Amino acid sequence: MRILFVTSSYAIGDFKGGGISTYATEVVGCYSNEHEISVIICNDKQCEVDIPGVKTYHISPFDASFTSAKKLISIIEEEEPEIIINSNVDLLSLVLPYISNDIKVISICHSLGSLETETAGFNNEYADMIVALSGNAKNHILRRFKMSTDKITVIPNFVADLDGSSNLLARKKNDTILNIVFTGGGTGTKSPDLIAKVLKKLLKTELDFKFWWIGGTLPPLHGFSLFKDIRKLIPSDNRVVFTGFVPYTEAQRLTSEANVFLLPSRREGCPISLLEAMRAGAIPIVAEYKISNREIIRDGYNGFVINHRNVNRYVEVIIDMIKNNQEKGFLYDNSYSYFRDNLSYKVWENKMNDLLDVQSAHRKRNKTTDERDFIRDKRKLDCFLKLRRLQTFSKESLPAYISMNWQYVLNHY
Repeated sequence: MRILFVTSSYAIGDFKGGGISTYATEVVGCYSNEHEISVIICNDKQCEVDIPGVKTYHISPFDASFTSAKKLISIIEEEEPEIIINSNVDLLSLVLPYISNDIKVISICHSLGSLETETAGFNNEYADMIVALSGNAKNHILRRFKMSTDKITVIPNFVADLDGSSNLLARKKNDTILNIVFTGGGTGTKSPDLIAKVLKKLLKTELDFKFWWIGGTLPPLHGFSLFKDIRKLIPSDNRVVFTGFVPYTEAQRLTSEANVFLLPSRREGCPISLLEAMRAGAIPIVAEYKISNREIIRDGYNGFVINHRNVNRYVEVIIDMIKNNQEKGFLYDNSYSYFRDNLSYKVWENKMNDLLDVQSAHRKRNKTTDERDFIRDKRKLDCFLKLRRLQTFSKESLPAYISMNWQYVLNHY
């Protein structure tokens, strides 16, 4: 089968990161084994897919003009794919009405209530299927676009099995010094404000542990912040390691070593880091927000779900883990088992291969490209995206900014 994979992010090497970029490399790697696949990359990194036989095209992410639209359509016509997979590319959503009726289109929605939602759902009547990464995301898309349930399915992310996971799992159950890992850096979406509060309370105890803060330490909206480094909020203590930005392989290693994995995110699609932690049996602690984290983690069974306002509860759970780790073997086992049964590569691969058999379910397309209609649609999508940016700012970046700056004021004035 001829597949054209169109993605807003694709990178290789140590700093390839997670999210959409990792999703792209894994999908292309999966399908290239059995299908003829080409890739269009719409970002500013001119990398090439490092898989033999996979052709790579590039389109600028900064040019959503009618000229770029025609270029994209010409690539599609040249490739003659049977299926196109749209992984968060606005321009492809805009040109859906103008491609061949013979092509089936699958759009991936990478997050819930965000820019990615608008991109996946725009012109959805000309697509054949939307893939959501969680049940909450599916319900949100159905409400937002008033779609038929037949045109949307849920396929969570995955990560490959980890060599030596059984040994890691066994060791963690007997650890006397626990590794507590947070991989969100200073990104407001990941709730660094909450993590800072929890960490400061933990440091007031005499307990022995190692806390790994992975990623940058610039606070949310740092250009307007009273301080420029999150480390100013945290007392100096040899139990805490701020790694800064590290290669992806190093972040994976530290995540796999975690006993406790903190991910109280305000918004997610289906976070790769959570899956990487669970494949090594880490015990996740997530917030109560209605996102994929809450669907994956069952409180007290394979991790903990705690209200983001209840800082003391986060601290109590972590202290209990530190003091009574050898009694928590069932949590480690259940975390790994859930990954194996629901989020491993083989489970995902079977679902993705089934997806290729999707039935044609789109409105008849008009192959005549209409500049006036394209410009009208572009203005409409731009408006939706601006509203989503404002929503993201008000619900994620701004609350984290206010919380962290208030912590700074309390510490220093």
